[in-house]
Amino acid sequence: MVNFDRFLASFINEMKKYQPVTCYNLPGCIKKALEDQELEYKDGEIVKTQRRISAEAKENGYGESEDEKIRTALIHFFSNSENTSFEYWEGIPKKEVLTWLEQQKSK
Repeated sequence: MVNFDRFLASFINEMKKYQPVTCYNLPGCIKKALEDQELEYKDGEIVKTQRRISAEAKENGYGESEDEKIRTALIHFFSNSENTSFEYWEGIPKKEVLTWLEQQKSK
């Protein structure tokens, strides 16, 4: 899962930025090294980011369907508070719209 050579090289490069400083930003360097491999530390584990999962799925011929792209775009629209200062859409609470869209993923 983790390419240790790439992780270490990225970590070293990030640490070089802080060499003149006596206090190293170790957590920041580790986070950057993981990001370089599209990984993240979450809930006590190193896991793939959603971006990496999507890219691997696309490479393996499992790209998003048009319906899934539309569902994802709608979720993004209704979740973005800049776009949606309203609480209802056509009389339906925004929260219910989002819940319904989320449930459609499993279908």
